[in-house]
Amino acid sequence: MTALHFVDPSVQFLIILATTYGLNGANVQYGESINQPAVDSIHIQANHLKYLYPFQNCTTKIFTTKNFVWETIHKPLYGPIVFLSYDTKLNMIERGIDFRKFSMQMRRNFAPHCWATFTILPENEYLTRNRPHPDFISLKCFIDFNVWSQYFILVTAVPHVIQKYLKSELVLFRLSLREVIIVDVTHFVTNGLKLRMLYYNMYYIKSPTVGMEHSEPWYQIDCLPSDCFIQLTIVGQNVSRLNKYFWSTYSSYGGANMRNVRQLFGHADVGRIHHSTPEYRRLSNFTSFHGFLSFWILQDVIELNFTNYKPLHFIPPIQSLGPSGSRGLNLVIYDVHTHSYVSCYQVNSNSDILSTLTSPFDGVSWTLLITCFVTVVLLLTAVLCNCSAVSSDRVILMVGLTLESSVLASRAIYEAKFSQRKHESIGMYTIIAVWIILVGTILTNWYKSCFTIEMIVPRIYKSPWTSVMDVEGIRILVPFSFLDEYDSLTVHNAEYFVYLDFYSKLYFRFLHTSLENVTNQRLVAHKVIAKKLYNMLLPHFGLDENMTPVGHGIFSSSIGKPPPYNKSALQDYPIQPVEYGNRFEILKTLSGCGKVALMDSAENIATITNFLNDNQKRITYVKGDDDFFTEIRGWTFFPVRDSYAEERLKLMISSGIFAHWEFIYKLWKPKKLLNYYANWTHPKVEAVSRLDFDSKITAAFVLRAGYCYNNRWVQDIPCSNFTDSQNAWLHV
Repeated sequence: MTALHFVDPSVQFLIILATTYGLNGANVQYGESINQPAVDSIHIQANHLKYLYPFQNCTTKIFTTKNFVWETIHKPLYGPIVFLSYDTKLNMIERGIDFRKFSMQMRRNFAPHCWATFTILPENEYLTRNRPHPDFISLKCFIDFNVWSQYFILVTAVPHVIQKYLKSELVLFRLSLREVIIVDVTHFVTNGLKLRMLYYNMYYIKSPTVGMEHSEPWYQIDCLPSDCFIQLTIVGQNVSRLNKYFWSTYSSYGGANMRNVRQLFGHADVGRIHHSTPEYRRLSNFTSFHGFLSFWILQDVIELNFTNYKPLHFIPPIQSLGPSGSRGLNLVIYDVHTHSYVSCYQVNSNSDILSTLTSPFDGVSWTLLITCFVTVVLLLTAVLCNCSAVSSDRVILMVGLTLESSVLASRAIYEAKFSQRKHESIGMYTIIAVWIILVGTILTNWYKSCFTIEMIVPRIYKSPWTSVMDVEGIRILVPFSFLDEYDSLTVHNAEYFVYLDFYSKLYFRFLHTSLENVTNQRLVAHKVIAKKLYNMLLPHFGLDENMTPVGHGIFSSSIGKPPPYNKSALQDYPIQPVEYGNRFEILKTLSGCGKVALMDSAENIATITNFLNDNQKRITYVKGDDDFFTEIRGWTFFPVRDSYAEERLKLMISSGIFAHWEFIYKLWKPKKLLNYYANWTHPKVEAVSRLDFDSKITAAFVLRAGYCYNNRWVQDIPCSNFTDSQNAWLHV
């Protein structure tokens, strides 16, 4: 197991010196003895260094006041110790500790590594009545709140003041992974060999309901130095399991009102949810998927009917997991969210007559077939007649053989003329026989089989676009929920704030994409597009390219009563938000088949495309994929020891319970897309009515008519044509 330590005195000095200028202005001191003038100082004897012993495998930092006296005979050997003195005149919030300054070393004896912060008499500097400091425990000179296995030890002479400070709501939200311990210096001498520590239970419940565990606000631990860490670990595990009673989430239930899911079932308009399918369906009708999922995660806790609490942890909605901004958070991946578009702009079909007839074979096959055909025709022409004369009989013969026509009525076609005398040619038998077998039989039947199979294949339509984000002059329609499909925490009423929220999310998305350091050609193209769209939004937020306020944009001020939103201000912007409830305006815009496309998630566009293609005007809409907005989505949890909600969610995903309830929720509460507002559930234009003269089956009738006409034309040729000496088909 690894542990942090200082390996060399000179390196140790340099690290401490560097840490001095990186610890938010805290003064760093290190040595066997720190003797400073004592003003109301408390002398800690050397034998009480045993309070450091339980944390000997920890990287330890000790914060002291300037008038503090540390007396010791021997240098402590328990892990690396960094001394810092409080200095209220300096800003201790701007910088934090660079943990890379600590080296790593393998330990012979296995021991888990931890972090420990000792604060000696913080009440004299930060927690006095004259200078309250609620952010004291969150100062960046301390170890980060999201670092696992860390202990925050407050050595104080007034434990009741510290206890009152820790109970405040602001401090509770800042504890996170920190395990807080109070050491009362008044018990240093009176407690003998044992150590006395008070372990803080941040999940204490004063009046638990039936079925809930009982706990204490403070656990007093009296232990020998060698046993303290084990007891601290056991108490910490028991306390951390109580976090399940302090989870909650906020979602919209029955409209725009935001409610705590834990307090939902005491509402008169909701009532209590019983365990039955109709009750679960009722729950899905008045809540979002985020609220529905939160109910299942916290179901066991909700049944305890415990509502007299202050939630400390919240279940986040499904959101984008960006490469930055998630450091120190726990990520649970949901899916890779892809987007598609639909449009009828310059839609082309592959079912014209020529393409239908040639579709069974590719271009190379047709080239080889035509080459063989011409070669055989020229060979027959050269052998059977005068080379200076060109006769169409050879072409008719080869076409007839290819189409399985009976053109071999006379044996005279196999006769060659040598010295003005006719002779039957075995070579002609061979050439014609090979052509009949390979082309007239095998290839012809192969073609007919492929053509017949492709007759039942739906017509394929193609869009001229492979991506819509890089099309010049295009107008892209997207729903307001395009960037936050599952973000149920955002509810707006005023139209101004609805548009402000939408374009603000676009603003930050494009800003983030334009600042990415990428080398892939596709991602570089995305970066260029994002930079262009970002610069187009800046004037509307009252900024220039240098982020300097230059004037009054439509979104430059949102303080006070919102002004009426001017929809024409951003009418030239490529991306326009729409509401699916306004389906007539959307259909009118799309049916013009101009440079306009509707973009949404791939799942939604697949449903919308089927709805759009069911129209009396026979307008064909084609969907395509665009990866500009592709993102990884999931949940970002703040780190919590033995996180109840996170573990429940992972269990639901791995067992398939999540997929089951997601499917059920979508079945009970389908998304309100264009088809929803049009009451469309199935095609209203029958498929038979769409078989017009442009259909692929028409090509089959044309081919059949041509085939019959050719057979009739070939069979009507008199046999004398094959026996005439001047027009015989087999001449030398």
